[in-house]
Amino acid sequence: MRIIFLFSFTIIFAQSQNFDLVENRSEIALQHFMEGEFLLNQGNYAMAILEFQEAVEADPDGATIHVSIADAFRRLGKIRRAEKHLHIAIEIEPLDKEAYEMLGLLYLLEKKYDLAEKQFKALVELDPDFSDYYFSLGDIYRLKNEKVKAIEYYLKTYEANSLATNALEKSLQIAININQFIQAEDICRLLLDEFPDDVKYWETYRDIALFNQHFSKAIDAVDGLIEIHGLNVELLIHKSAIYRASHEEDTALKILQQAFALDSLNQDIYQEFVSLYMDMENYEEALKYNNKFIELFPQDPRGFLNSAIVSMAIKEPIKATEILIEHIGLLEGNFTAYSILGSAYNQLHEYENAEQFLLKAMALHSNAKNIQHSLAMVWDSLHKWEKSDSLYQVLIDSDSTDAQALNNYAYSLSERNEQLEQALLYAKKAVRLMPNSAPYLDTLGWIYYKMGNHTEAISYVEKSIKIDGKNAIVIEHLGDILMENNQIYKAQKIYK
Repeated sequence: MRIIFLFSFTIIFAQSQNFDLVENRSEIALQHFMEGEFLLNQGNYAMAILEFQEAVEADPDGATIHVSIADAFRRLGKIRRAEKHLHIAIEIEPLDKEAYEMLGLLYLLEKKYDLAEKQFKALVELDPDFSDYYFSLGDIYRLKNEKVKAIEYYLKTYEANSLATNALEKSLQIAININQFIQAEDICRLLLDEFPDDVKYWETYRDIALFNQHFSKAIDAVDGLIEIHGLNVELLIHKSAIYRASHEEDTALKILQQAFALDSLNQDIYQEFVSLYMDMENYEEALKYNNKFIELFPQDPRGFLNSAIVSMAIKEPIKATEILIEHIGLLEGNFTAYSILGSAYNQLHEYENAEQFLLKAMALHSNAKNIQHSLAMVWDSLHKWEKSDSLYQVLIDSDSTDAQALNNYAYSLSERNEQLEQALLYAKKAVRLMPNSAPYLDTLGWIYYKMGNHTEAISYVEKSIKIDGKNAIVIEHLGDILMENNQIYKAQKIYK
């Protein structure tokens, strides 16, 4: 019995001693840790590390100590050693959010975005309601140029914390930059819910809604601006223009008259009246307002441009050129004026004049497609084929779906009996892009005729005439093909 008692007493005493030792080591670790934290806060990072190392020696399984020593190493610029201790902390305590967060930020500093993403994804799993983690992921995806994901996580930030409106701001900017205008519109609406008196957001919402052709939302935006600024001419003009764009001309007219009642001498109101009546093809009313516009504001070039545009609309290109040339001094450097003159002279077959003004327009806007098309046709008419071919090729290379360039180049080549195989390829593609275009069907048929395939030629030119039976050139083409094919009686009927 005595031997058993002594043995039991020895075990209990040893356990007590071990417990006291563990307790003592924990106290030592805590003492060094607290001293290290004090030194860390004082900016004495090297001495803090020494204290933390003593703490680690006393308690190697203290995850918090490893995080603190990592912080000290980070501040000294010793990134690798900081990372090592953070990995140890996570291994000891896989739920330690502070370790993941610091490690993620270190990877961000090193531009190791994939590794940073991994840490913040882990944090989201640990704490799905904390908005900062989503925001950091949004930043990471933005830096990785994964813009769609960046928007997704900025929006998740806002969902987790409705006070994080800066996340909405960032998502809006990215959505606009990557042309995601439908999503941008929705995000802007969220910002307006948060900041209903912010003019910038109302203006952005209006512009995006207009781009998306969501006219009712654009009207809502203008109404929001009116609520802030009060009723004024500028906003009424905007509102009228939106109704005009949505083809609600009567409403547009009423709002414009409301603006006119506020300021009957506002040149922008007169301009909007002219534009509205031109859209309605009421050229008589358009000219009435435009003449008053010119009378009141003779130095505003828009009045003379309006007159020329109306003249072109009613098929009076001579009058359009006369108006613009008479006031060319006032219109110096005006792209629209040069464009109208180029088009008018082209219609009048005054190709040298057309070339002169189209080149001036090109000098102002070298990538304007309509000017490039017009100039290519003018050069073709002037037999400057090297220039026209080059410009057609530029148009096709920049946009392989430019049916007009494909068709016009193909027709030009066929008229010259040059590169007919290439012309056929271009014409076929133009017809594939626009299968119901009478001119394009005629071009394809005419090329088949030039290549000796009369069956296909007749088929396509007849399709063209079924769509538009009044085009004299197409009718003449069919007659020529039928004559060549010894269908003389049918050809004579066509010519009549």
